[in-house]
Amino acid sequence: IYGSNLPPDPDPGLGRWSAGDFRRALLHGQSRDGRLLYPAFPYNHTTRMTADDVDALYAHLRSLPPVVQPPREHGLRFPFNTQAALALWRILYFTPGTYQPDAARSAEWNRGAYLVTGVAHCAACHAERDVFGGGAVDRFGGGLMPDGRWWAPSLHDPAEGGTQGWSVEATAALLGRGRATQATGQASTLGPMAEVVLHGTQHLPEADLRAMAVYLAGLPVQPVRRPDFEPAPDAVLTRGGRLYEQHCAQCHGDAGEGAPGAYPPLAGHRAVTQSSPVNAVQAILSGGFAPATAAHPRPYGMPPYRSQLNDDDVAAVTS
Repeated sequence: IYGSNLPPDPDPGLGRWSAGDFRRALLHGQSRDGRLLYPAFPYNHTTRMTADDVDALYAHLRSLPPVVQPPREHGLRFPFNTQAALALWRILYFTPGTYQPDAARSAEWNRGAYLVTGVAHCAACHAERDVFGGGAVDRFGGGLMPDGRWWAPSLHDPAEGGTQGWSVEATAALLGRGRATQATGQASTLGPMAEVVLHGTQHLPEADLRAMAVYLAGLPVQPVRRPDFEPAPDAVLTRGGRLYEQHCAQCHGDAGEGAPGAYPPLAGHRAVTQSSPVNAVQAILSGGFAPATAAHPRPYGMPPYRSQLNDDDVAAVTS
């Protein structure tokens, strides 16, 4: 699926779209001509937005310089390329309706819920998905992302990506600056979440970052079931130790203690110990780069080792 042109060019863009057309897309998942939109566009989240916020987004897009960029044809097989399949998916998973505040909760919590489940559509990555790609907008059990390259950790499990037990200030700092220090040590964003911070959350006002932090801290705690991995043989661990000493210890420390303000600790770090090793492997292969933010314009990065380590090396040092 390829993204469409959003600047206001009359033909491939939004130039002929009215505010009402735009509302129908975000709130009801339908294009200007009535076609059902693919849920790669997260209208099951944006349907929760207020009309005023949708209109503000429309006004912003209309202010951009027009770009003549014809859309690419989607490459979907039958039946996924049919309106009938989309109609069935919507029956199963799409419930239109603006976010309704919970009167039993604070205004700050409700603001955070609106941002997390609607505007920021966090569950688009962090939701557990079934075989048809469906997931709830307010459930964040995590799983392998659609590209298969990164693991979105569960936000219900403090041993994965949950921030229950963190201070509001630490969670807000992670969302706004890309890194934070909290009771269990130093944390930083990586991979797709670093892109979220770079292009999105770092631009939010502090009050919205705090509201999101309050909502995330209140998510119910539900530990993820851990796979029963076979213990790595001693020979593999010895090999991994040598590779760590050669390639990793200079930055992350001989005992994985990290360097405050620069390189995160690895000893006991939940990015390494979480239920899936996908992100640790991906960081070794492709490198790790925190987002450049106003608070940290030149963050430390990690080089990729894809060309230096073979598969057995990567498995050993990850173990």
